[in-house]
Amino acid sequence: MSEYYATAALLLTVVTLLSGLLNAFMLFRQQAILATMKKEMAELELRILFRLNDTHIRADLCNERHQNTLDSIEFLDKAIVRLSSPKPAL
Repeated sequence: MSEYYATAALLLTVVTLLSGLLNAFMLFRQQAILATMKKEMAELELRILFRLNDTHIRADLCNERHQNTLDSIEFLDKAIVRLSSPKPAL
């Protein structure tokens, strides 16, 4: 009977040890997957931010170019008005 208890105790110990090892393996695997997901999310966030920032910068450049074009047209309009007005007689 004591041989039966010794075998049962050994089996219980082995099962507990295997369960603990399997639990540790699964925990490390889960942490590795989580770390990979965090890294991929950070890379995706950076790509989105760079794209938004690039779009914002391009929009600012377009607005600045548009304003410069309007200023040039206004300058040319004033120059045409000034040149087309009659010159005072001397």
